[in-house]
Amino acid sequence: PDLDVVLLRTLPADADGMAKLRFEQNHLEPEAGVIMVGTETGNVGIYLGHDYTSRGVSPALARTLIQRAYAPEAKAGNISDGILALVRELKLARTLGRDPDVAPPTHLEKPGLPWWWYIPLVLAVALVVPISFLGNKHWSFR
Repeated sequence: PDLDVVLLRTLPADADGMAKLRFEQNHLEPEAGVIMVGTETGNVGIYLGHDYTSRGVSPALARTLIQRAYAPEAKAGNISDGILALVRELKLARTLGRDPDVAPPTHLEKPGLPWWWYIPLVLAVALVVPISFLGNKHWSFR
């Protein structure tokens, strides 16, 4: 999936709105996105297409990834490394469907079989016990 990265010296406070406008003006595909970076202001605007959001990359997760991947590098003066780290994290989050740094939930398996597996056993016991009880010739009623 394509991510357009636009570097500007300054970005307005509504950088996300500006990224959305660029996404719509360029008629990008649903699997694309736009990342706008203000090199002097340090802010980032991001807008991701439907393919990202449907696969678990919400705007909140994108903000988290910006703070985790881009912000430390930008603070150190490595804007290009920060952008590459952000793009890598966004694509990884899209592939995984979750935050890459959060472990997936473990699925605890319940012991035993599903309840409906016991139905044949109960029916077999219900049929065999009366037949064996009636076939017993050593009864005595006194």
